[in-house]
Amino acid sequence: MSTVTEQLGIYYSAESISEQTEDWVPVAAIDWGGGYDWEEFHSFYNPSARQFFWVSGSGCSCDSIADNARTVGDFEHGDRAALIRAINAFADESYRQVAKDVVGAHAAVMAFRPEVSA
Repeated sequence: MSTVTEQLGIYYSAESISEQTEDWVPVAAIDWGGGYDWEEFHSFYNPSARQFFWVSGSGCSCDSIADNARTVGDFEHGDRAALIRAINAFADESYRQVAKDVVGAHAAVMAFRPEVSA
């Protein structure tokens, strides 16, 4: 299982965010990158807070999703329904919208069981 810093490719301040997210469990991710641009959504479950956390973004080859996730405060958070809404909003704002990826992310969120994964 990858850590938050590994999944997001965080290399600067990694120690700080790594300590804050060490018990987070990956839930669902969408990566619509290609060529010189990227578009990503990553979600995790924090058993300590009993909440889902997510971060998303898009950009060009000069930046990365890691630029959107420097601290835990950069992540949005909420319950399962809020995470599903966030996935939908991410897809709605994208010009790539690959339906199977959105359906797969929904399925991963709905199938996630904190008591089994934590």
